[in-house]
Amino acid sequence: MNTPIMQRCYRCRQEKGAGDFDRDVAGILHKACRNCLLSQRNRRNAVRVSNLASGDAVPMVAHPPSPTLNLAFTRNRAYWTTHNLGTMNIVCVHCHAKHWKAEPSRRRQAHGYSFESCCKHGDVVLEKLKQLPEPLNSLMDGTTLQSKNFLKDVRRWNGLFAFTSISYNMDNRTTPQGGGLHLFQVHGAVYHLQGPLKAPTGRDAAFSQIYLYDPLFAAQACTTRAEGLDTEIILALTQMFQECSPLIQMYKTAKERMEEAEERGGEFRIILNPQMQLVIESGADRRRENLPTSDEVALILPEEYGEAGCRDLVLAKRDNSGPMPGQYVTRTSWHG
Repeated sequence: MNTPIMQRCYRCRQEKGAGDFDRDVAGILHKACRNCLLSQRNRRNAVRVSNLASGDAVPMVAHPPSPTLNLAFTRNRAYWTTHNLGTMNIVCVHCHAKHWKAEPSRRRQAHGYSFESCCKHGDVVLEKLKQLPEPLNSLMDGTTLQSKNFLKDVRRWNGLFAFTSISYNMDNRTTPQGGGLHLFQVHGAVYHLQGPLKAPTGRDAAFSQIYLYDPLFAAQACTTRAEGLDTEIILALTQMFQECSPLIQMYKTAKERMEEAEERGGEFRIILNPQMQLVIESGADRRRENLPTSDEVALILPEEYGEAGCRDLVLAKRDNSGPMPGQYVTRTSWHG
């Protein structure tokens, strides 16, 4: 036989069953019974009504709190006020960014306001983004079923057509315990690894190696690494990159220069110039001076150029007319 749960109400001092008490969110019985809480709430409402009748200003309060919540919490909750920032409808007259009217560092202009945080009151002018080539422009639209599927796996698509791989030392100490967002943190610098121009014997072409062939072969090479992705989109994007990407032409030019160096003599050596660059020089004894075998040496162009900066990328023209301006790591194409 189950014994009923009894509890003494700390207000009326009477022993009552568990059914006469409300429970909080943790399932624990309140110390006051339901009748005592209701009487207390009615007395408070009566005081508010009498104050209104006498003409005193009474602050607005919320509706009576739910009996399932903690009483100490709901008593303070009734007097909470909402902080409203208003509408973000103030448009900068220079860059058309939206702001709140109460934001600092705003200036009154003839036709509106200008702000410091967006464009420094018109001193910073950004060029408009160029329209993406087709079919990438249609795939980024998000209005068709094909476009929605593309955006759903956009990270996989971005990695599929990357020119280099990424290397980093990951910090595993920040792995979250339980739920929540995963924090991605690395130690030291992030490296972009560039492999050889030609794929080793017996291995499939990957990254920048696929762009040295015709679009159909490049699309087939991507398809083998893209399980579940649309093959028609792969072929269309490969053709688009072959026509529009300047990086592909750069890699093709480097491949041609290396092949020309091999056809001219076949005897060449590696020298270290004053700019600490490895350069190919013909006419060397290959029994004494050979090409490096370390995987860290990715590409060597057969000319000696001038001053070099921090991690410059030196480009060569097809007509051997000299080097092009250095391409620095701050350029967006460096991370392709």
